[in-house]
Amino acid sequence: METCQSMLESTNKMTQMGIPWSMVSLKSCALVDSARNQLMHKFLHETNADILIFIDTDISWKWESMERLLAWSTMYDCVSGIYCSRKDPANFVIHVDKYELNEYGLLPISGAGLGFTAISRLALEQLDVPEYHTQEYTLPLKQFTAVGVVDGVYIGEDIHFFKVLKEHGIQSYADPGIILKHHGTKTYEYQFQDILSKLLGENNGF
Repeated sequence: METCQSMLESTNKMTQMGIPWSMVSLKSCALVDSARNQLMHKFLHETNADILIFIDTDISWKWESMERLLAWSTMYDCVSGIYCSRKDPANFVIHVDKYELNEYGLLPISGAGLGFTAISRLALEQLDVPEYHTQEYTLPLKQFTAVGVVDGVYIGEDIHFFKVLKEHGIQSYADPGIILKHHGTKTYEYQFQDILSKLLGENNGF
């Protein structure tokens, strides 16, 4: 319900502002990596859109956060909002090589959850990844995301995708100013920006 309310607000705002948009969805797929690959396939071959925004159905936001994501997507190939895990105390899934903000206050990242992420068509078209065939699609699908073990560590489909981007020389960013809520048995409202200043200090000798 919360995701639907956020989506309605954002699509209404985009329509009012003359920003063209379309929605791509998928049903009856239990494998998250397969679902993401299919959604990217639909984006590339069934729309003429320039930007794909992944939104998980347990995330909610205000228009201002979507507006920030849209603005950054005109400048960078991959930008994410960081949301907390559905657990206490606060925990965030984010991989950072160095805690240092760029000139616009964005944090270069090497991994995060894909639940509120903008990806450019240009970036996806650059990725050289394995292809596979299914009965549902005429054209082969590209394996942009996968799950597996890397260096003895199990990684999910979202971390795998960021790894692929990095291998192709595409830098990903996170905007600490994007405010998100993560819904489960309760609403988790911990914000990454609240702990970022401490992380920046710890990694700069303070």
